[in-house]
Amino acid sequence: MIRLTVTILVVGVCSAVLPLVKVPVPKEVIPIVSQESNSNPDGQYNFAFEGGDGTRQQQSGEVKLVEDKPVISVSGKFSYVDEEGATHAVTYTADETGYHPDGDTLPVGPPVPEAIARALKYIEEHPYKEEKSN
Repeated sequence: MIRLTVTILVVGVCSAVLPLVKVPVPKEVIPIVSQESNSNPDGQYNFAFEGGDGTRQQQSGEVKLVEDKPVISVSGKFSYVDEEGATHAVTYTADETGYHPDGDTLPVGPPVPEAIARALKYIEEHPYKEEKSN
């Protein structure tokens, strides 16, 4: 009985809220101009596509062993055209070290303060050596 009551309440709330949610509807359907996709049993793959609006993406990946553990290594790039007609492109790699994007449109953080840069340089030049206790 409690399950039925909870179910009716959930359905009622969802029915009341759903008309309030506005889902954006695209102005036009963007066609796919070209598309390619390949995958191999060993884990290697690649894909590429281009949209009619200038959007492009291509990516390739493979499985490699890092310390006897399988890791997926990926590289690729994508680009798109913004509302003003400018093209923005990003290239990237992703592997056991993380995701590494590169592109002119990516935000750049502030420069490292000089005191911090000196401290980091000192730490790099003088690595910590653990002392052995007797």
